[in-house]
Amino acid sequence: MTRTLRLTIPGQPVPKQRPRRGAHGNWYTPRETQDYEEMVRVLARSAMRGQTPMEEIVRVHVWVHGRKGRRDADNCLKAVLDGLTGAAYLDDSQVVDCRIAWDGVPVGEDMTTVLVEEVG
Repeated sequence: MTRTLRLTIPGQPVPKQRPRRGAHGNWYTPRETQDYEEMVRVLARSAMRGQTPMEEIVRVHVWVHGRKGRRDADNCLKAVLDGLTGAAYLDDSQVVDCRIAWDGVPVGEDMTTVLVEEVG
């Protein structure tokens, strides 16, 4: 049986930021990126309604509704894909097709719609 997951993420997407070197030489992911990925993960787990993450290969389509601003599409997509890891699918290496599109049409509030489909 092929499974699909649809979810809506409120607000503008947060682009994946590069790891940073801390004061003592250790590397860390910036808090804003961590928080956004965790929000995506929580929303995906809720939308999965207790099902286990998909184990087959998947296709992911992301639509951003609202202002684009100066957002970097590939980094926004990366943050969404990383947030879905462990919730919608086991690992982002399962993603064989991914797309992101900005429609530029405000729908009341800025939001991102995500569709994850098992394809194999």
